[in-house]
Amino acid sequence: MLKLLTLVPSPNNVKVRIALGYKGIAYEEIPQDPEDRSACLDMSRQALTPIMQDKGVSLFDSAAILRFLHSNYPGPDLFPQDTEEMKKVERWEAFGRFGVKDSLGASCCGLRFLVG
Repeated sequence: MLKLLTLVPSPNNVKVRIALGYKGIAYEEIPQDPEDRSACLDMSRQALTPIMQDKGVSLFDSAAILRFLHSNYPGPDLFPQDTEEMKKVERWEAFGRFGVKDSLGASCCGLRFLVG
């Protein structure tokens, strides 16, 4: 059975759990203690979640996990089949990972210096 190591507050974990539910894939969720991530390190040699282990493969990036699920499990598609549409998805994903995240981080850090 597919195993998914998660850390509760992570939106990336939520994204993977939604995809698993959407495709109807049974899985074992293994919540991680934020103070002890030894199981994460054992499974993927890094401490971030989500981490998925299935069919002899361990993946630790939510985007990689979603593509694995899309390619290896039947059920509704997670991504478009059309190349041009997939390019749009990848542009939005890159914006979410790098554009929004970096902007929010800079905003929060800047605010902290202004307030503190």
